[in-house]
Amino acid sequence: MITWIRSLITFIGFLFIYLIITPVMLISTVLLTGSWYRNVTIAWSKILVGWMRIGAGIDYRIIGAENLQYLKERPHFIISNHQSALETLIYTIILPPHSFVLKKELLYIPFFGWGLAKAKPIAINRKDGKNALKQISTQAKERFAEGRSVIIFPEGTRVPFGQVVPFKKGGFIVAKQLAAPVLPMAINSGIAAPKGRFLKEPGIITIVIGKPIESESLSTAELAKETERWIRGHIVPTLNVKKEATEAELKALTATEVEVK
Repeated sequence: MITWIRSLITFIGFLFIYLIITPVMLISTVLLTGSWYRNVTIAWSKILVGWMRIGAGIDYRIIGAENLQYLKERPHFIISNHQSALETLIYTIILPPHSFVLKKELLYIPFFGWGLAKAKPIAINRKDGKNALKQISTQAKERFAEGRSVIIFPEGTRVPFGQVVPFKKGGFIVAKQLAAPVLPMAINSGIAAPKGRFLKEPGIITIVIGKPIESESLSTAELAKETERWIRGHIVPTLNVKKEATEAELKALTATEVEVK
């Protein structure tokens, strides 16, 4: 009952933010560019994540934050599993300048999509795989030249916690073409906020950030397999871990070896 009430409060808060605060912030983004615009998007994401913390009791913690330094040295392809909408908000907060690869339909959502368009995403038509791949390659090169990393969710959609969807190879093909390193990230947000489910589970979401995987020394298949193996092996299977838990304690909760076909 308490979980239901907290989930309802969270929903009402999100509705208020979307209808009242988001239009105000959208208007400000029309007038702002560059770092000012980025600051607004980070602030908006912090409001949403903060309300999730207050309303639903969902917080997050990062393991391997020191690996973010590599993104400041040169742009990477950031490859992550995708379980809920929360990672897009959290990643906006914690990562240096970046662009998401996403389906173009998201740009048509009132307010949200209009603001999203200014964040320089790579918006693709997922039904046109061949041209989508060319678009990712061309625009990723442009984003890299601007100092932006590119985030790809290779599962292609949000996948419920515990389910496995093979990683699509497109992002890895482009990483090889551009000789760009891959930074793997694993997140277990699907336990707290499952796709399509109203009820939210309180607890600590864990984001694990790995060291870069150099693409030049691996084939596309090897790069994809190694990245997927790392990500699947570092998804913490519970929210019930104290926030100050050490990396060693968390490692004990994850699989040391995951078979990827």
